[in-house]
Amino acid sequence: LWMYIKFLHALALAVQAHALRLPSFHSAALARSPTHAYGMAASQPVSSLLEACLTACEATVPLVRKVYELVAADAAAASNLKADKSYFSLADGIVQALLMRLLRKHLGGFVGEEDEEGIHIDDEPFRAGGLVAPESVAAHIRAGRQQIDELAVGLAEQPEHHPAWKTLTAFVDPIDGTREFCTGFGEQCSICIGFADVAGAPVGGLVFRLLDSPPTWAMGCAAEGLTRTQLRPAAPKPGFVCTNGGLSPFTSNLASELGYDLHRSGGAGNKMLLLLEGTGRCYISDRGVSRWDTCAAQAVLEAHGGALAKLSTFAAEQLLASYRYVSSTTNADFHPGVPVALSAYNAKGELPAAEAGAPSPLATSAEQLKPYANVCGLIALPVSEVAVLPKYYEAVCKSAAEHAPAYC
Repeated sequence: LWMYIKFLHALALAVQAHALRLPSFHSAALARSPTHAYGMAASQPVSSLLEACLTACEATVPLVRKVYELVAADAAAASNLKADKSYFSLADGIVQALLMRLLRKHLGGFVGEEDEEGIHIDDEPFRAGGLVAPESVAAHIRAGRQQIDELAVGLAEQPEHHPAWKTLTAFVDPIDGTREFCTGFGEQCSICIGFADVAGAPVGGLVFRLLDSPPTWAMGCAAEGLTRTQLRPAAPKPGFVCTNGGLSPFTSNLASELGYDLHRSGGAGNKMLLLLEGTGRCYISDRGVSRWDTCAAQAVLEAHGGALAKLSTFAAEQLLASYRYVSSTTNADFHPGVPVALSAYNAKGELPAAEAGAPSPLATSAEQLKPYANVCGLIALPVSEVAVLPKYYEAVCKSAAEHAPAYC
C-alpha cells in the first residue's frame, strides 16, 4: 500500500509539472506581448517563425532609421546604384544579413534580393555593396546582431518545429521600396519576409513598415489561422493603388474603367498594407516586380481573405493563379503565350541589341529571364474586393482590348 501511495504521489507531481511547462523561446520575445505565445504551440511552426521575425524586425528599427538619416544627409555615404540602375543602401545589405543570421540554418532555403557577396557583419568594418558602415551605424549593427543572436537561441530551443521549418524557403526583401528609402519617402518602405512550402506556395508572411512611428505591420498564415496587424487608419476615399512612376496605357485605362482615383505609392509590401488598411481597393499592374516583393504580401493577403495572383492568367481565364516561390536558377513562371518585354530588371545577362526607337525584344525562353522576376503582372485585392471578382475581370478584359498589358 505504501508503495502504491508513493507511485500516485509521483504521478501527480509529473502531471503537474507537465501542465506548467511553457514552450521554450527567448525571454524577450515572451515578455513583449502575451500574444506571442500563440505562435509557439507545437502545431504552429510557421506562426512561431513569424513571431521571431516580428521581434527581429523591431530590433532593426534603430539601425534602419540611422541609415535613413545618413542617406538624407549624404546619399553617397550610405547608398548607391546597382548594375540595373536600381537603388541600394547600407540598410538593404545589413538587414538581409541579420535576417539570414537568424533564419538560414533552420530553413530549407533562403532567397534574398541582395547579392550576399560583399555583405559582412561578422567582423568590422561592417560593409555591404561597397559601402562601409560609419561608427554611428556600426553601433546599431552590433546591438542588432546581439538581439538577433539571442532570438536564434530561442529558435534552436524549439526542436519540435525543426522538421517543418526545413521544408520552407524564405523570400526576403530587406528594404522593399529602396528608391523611396533613398529619396525621402521612407514611410513607403517595408521589410518583407515570406515563407513558401516545397510546392512553391506562399504559406506565411510578415510585412513591416519600420519607419512609421510606431511601426505598422501585418502578418498571416492561413493554414494556422494566424492574422495579426498593427495598421494605419484608412484614407477617406480608397483608390487604385499604383506605382509612383509612369503607368502603362493598360493600367491607366483600367483605373478609369473601374472609376477609381489613383493612389500612388512605392513598395509592393506597402501597397499590400494599403489594401488591408482600406486605403486601396486594388493593386493591379502589368509591370513586373520580384518574388521577394510578393511572397510575404501574398501570404498575408490570403490569410486575411484577400488574393494576389498573376494578371496574365486572370485576364485570360478569370483564374487566380499564384506565382511559384521556389529556389531556382530558371524562372518558374515563364509562359510562351505571354509576351514579356526584356528589360534591365528582368533579363538575365545583357539585353539583346535593338535599334533605336524599336520596341524592347520579347523573351522567348525562361533562360533569358532572371529566376525570380515576376513577368506575368499581378492583381492584388483585399477580401472586400474578392467578393466582386467578376467586376474586375470585366474591367481587365475591356482595358486589355484597347491596350494590351505591357508585361515586363
